[in-house]
Amino acid sequence: HHSPPSFATMASTWTSRLCASRQIDRDAALEELRSTLEGREGMARADATVRALLERARGGTEWTARASALHVSSAVAMAEHDDDVAQEKAQKMVDVLLEHLEDPEPRVREAVVEAARVVAARGRAEAMGDLRRAVVRSIRDNFERKEETKEGTLPSCAETDVQGEESDEDDDEWLVGMLRRANAAPKPGTGTFRPSTEGWRCLETSLKTLQKMAEGQAMRRRRRSDAETKEEAEWDRTLADEETLSLLAKAMLHENRFVREAAHRVVAALCDGSRPDDVYALGDAFAPFLARGLGDNWSQVRFAASAATRAFLMHVGDRKIEFF
Repeated sequence: HHSPPSFATMASTWTSRLCASRQIDRDAALEELRSTLEGREGMARADATVRALLERARGGTEWTARASALHVSSAVAMAEHDDDVAQEKAQKMVDVLLEHLEDPEPRVREAVVEAARVVAARGRAEAMGDLRRAVVRSIRDNFERKEETKEGTLPSCAETDVQGEESDEDDDEWLVGMLRRANAAPKPGTGTFRPSTEGWRCLETSLKTLQKMAEGQAMRRRRRSDAETKEEAEWDRTLADEETLSLLAKAMLHENRFVREAAHRVVAALCDGSRPDDVYALGDAFAPFLARGLGDNWSQVRFAASAATRAFLMHVGDRKIEFF
């Protein structure tokens, strides 16, 4: 007779599978783990797995551990039947999301995007304040692309002493250096050769996170429509505060087409998740930007603008004629 393996042993096994090098193996492990979440034992095993993944993530550089911790945490919070327990689990996820919102690995940031929807759907509305502020700050701080001086590009004025400051170099050497730099062929991906979609760091994924937060709040409202408090309704409105709306309007005109697309999807999610009067209040601010998006030269942006326009017009009801 063999005793059943302990939670720690099983968590170690799950952790190894969820950190596998192949995507297909990680996906298979996650789906199998999700199928065991019905009973209390399965939830406890998943909780132990999350702790093991987070410990592994803190002790190394594996992005798979960070991403899998978010995926499993999301699955556990969504599968939880007790609202109070689900709120506690979602609250614990907020700190992990804040830590990895601007993770250098894009696949971890995509896991944050999906986890944000779960946190908004199952967590307390007031607990979203820290996450919302962090997301808005990330969008604001990454809105402008930081140009880096690289070989093959002209140096800045400060670097070449062209503003009249005395150079430490001999005049001839300085002139030769300037001519060499001026005639150097620009490298692809730098200077004017840099694509408009490159170098924006986590701007797109932070916008996607905001979108999923709006979708999650709409899910929570549908789940608890009869039990929603006045405080919760007020917290929902803070997701579309003045600073956020201003950043969204700018993002809808951004030079990066993926950012423009993401911004329109945020607007669609806000419209779908807001009350008709709140959507109507957004009309004067966003109608001109939606109209411009419908004529964008990129089809993905036009499609996202179409979805946002449809969501907006559906929720303003008979007053839609005011914005035609």
